[in-house]
Amino acid sequence: MSADSDDTLVSLARQLLLVLAPLERGFSDADSFRALLYNLGLEATGLPAPYVDAAAEVAASVAVVEQMADGPFELSQVGALLGHATAISIRCRRCRRVSIPPPRSRSWARTSPTCC
Repeated sequence: MSADSDDTLVSLARQLLLVLAPLERGFSDADSFRALLYNLGLEATGLPAPYVDAAAEVAASVAVVEQMADGPFELSQVGALLGHATAISIRCRRCRRVSIPPPRSRSWARTSPTCC
């Protein structure tokens, strides 16, 4: 692969991981999880295991992208990144099965503090 295509793949991967960064932080521990859900108008009493698993996959994806950026770029890294993306998708489906209390009222959500 050329240096330009390497840079494009790394840039694309970084941008995609930026979308997941709040999940990595929010799923890292019980307090961060509560703060994330609080900002979404939900209430959590703990951190379910599927969320911890999803955060671990996001962290692993970040590590692969950092390796890609540091070079030299290897095609196997793309395969690893796709594997982590698949695992994240599976973990997120497991997260949907976990029961979380329903959203609070809209008036409450407008007054909630911002997280992180």
